[in-house]
Amino acid sequence: MLAPARLLEAFSRRRFLNTALYSGAGAVLAGSLGSRAFANQPTKIQGELGIYSFPEYDDPTVLSGFTEQYGPQVRVDAFTSTEEMISKLTNARGTTGYDIVITPAAVVQSMAQAELLEEFDLTRLANFKNLDPSLTKLWFDPENRYSIPKVYGATGFMYDKSKIGRPLKSWADFLDAAQKEASGMTTVADDAKTITGAYFWANDIDWNTTNPSELDACQEFLTKKLAPHIKYFDTYPGASGRSASGDIALMQGFNGDLRMGMLNAATPENWEWVFPETTEIFVDNWSLVKGAPNLDAAYAFLDYTLQPDVALKEMSYTGSNPGVVGLEEAADVAGTQLKELIFFTPEQRKHWKMGEINEARQRLVDILSATKIAAGQ
Repeated sequence: MLAPARLLEAFSRRRFLNTALYSGAGAVLAGSLGSRAFANQPTKIQGELGIYSFPEYDDPTVLSGFTEQYGPQVRVDAFTSTEEMISKLTNARGTTGYDIVITPAAVVQSMAQAELLEEFDLTRLANFKNLDPSLTKLWFDPENRYSIPKVYGATGFMYDKSKIGRPLKSWADFLDAAQKEASGMTTVADDAKTITGAYFWANDIDWNTTNPSELDACQEFLTKKLAPHIKYFDTYPGASGRSASGDIALMQGFNGDLRMGMLNAATPENWEWVFPETTEIFVDNWSLVKGAPNLDAAYAFLDYTLQPDVALKEMSYTGSNPGVVGLEEAADVAGTQLKELIFFTPEQRKHWKMGEINEARQRLVDILSATKIAAGQ
C-alpha cells in the first residue's frame, strides 16, 4: 500500500528509529534467548505469499527479509475495518488468493465457525515456543487452532497540553474536553466498536452491552453532543500526521499509532498520552485463510516472524508488543523511546477488557454512521 505524500516524512523517521532500536538490542536478544534467535538455513519456497492486513501493520524490511531468505514475493493488501475484512473473505469463499489474514480476537471464533479460516498445524511452527504463554491459549481460541498472536495493545488517547490546560485521565475527561477546549480539534476512531467504547467506558457501562436502551443512549450522546465537535474520523491519526498538523488537540487511538503520533509531533513536549483505568485491551492475530494457495509460504513466514530478532523489528515498526519473550529487556538496553506505550503492567491490564462481536454489532455500525452524518462527514 502506498503512503500518502504527507506521511512519507513520518514513516521515514520511524524507519530511522527502527534501525537504531534493532542495532542496539539484537545482541541482547541473541544472548538472552540463545539459539531461538536464529533460524536454520531456510529451504526456498516457490510462489507468492498473500497477506490481508490493517494499513501499515507490517514492517517492509521484515517482508523483504522473508523474500530474501525464503523466496516468495509478499503481497500485502489492506483493509480499514474488521467488517470490511470479513465481508471480503465471506464473499470470496476461498478465492481471494490470500494465505494469511489479521484477525482481531473478537472475530476469531465466528470466522472459524463460518469456515473462513484454516486450522493451524502448530508442529509446523517451531518458534511458537518463543511466545509469552500469557498470550497463547486465550479464551477466544484456547488451543490456538485458528490464531496465533501478532501483537497486543490498548486503546487510549493523547492531547495537546498547550491547548487543553488541565490534566485528562479518563474517558469522561476525553469526551468533556472534546466538547470544550478541543471542540473542532478532535479526532475519533473511524471504527464502530472503538468510538462507542469511549461513551460506554466513560459511563461505566459494559462496552459489550446489547441492552437497547444503553445503545440508544450512546447514539443520542454521540450524534447530538459529540458529533458537532469532531474534526476527523481517523482510526490511525498518528500515522496520518495529525499531531504535526497544528489543527488537532485531542486524538483517540491505539497504542502503537499514538506512539507514532508522539514521536512525530511538531512539538512533542506539548503532548500527553493517556490509557484510562477502564479501556480496551486488544489482541490482533495471524490466521490462515480458508483455501490458502500457498500454505508452505504461510507457515514459513509466521515461523520467521516468531524469531526474536524479527519480532523486535515488528515491535519497533508497529509500536505494539508481539509477545515474544525477551523484547522488553532488549528495549530497555536499546533505550527505546516511549516504551510505556508498548509494554503494559499487570496492574494496568487488570481492568482492561477485550471487545466481543455480538448481536449488537450492526447496531454499533449504524451508530457510527449516524454520528458521521451528524458531524457532516
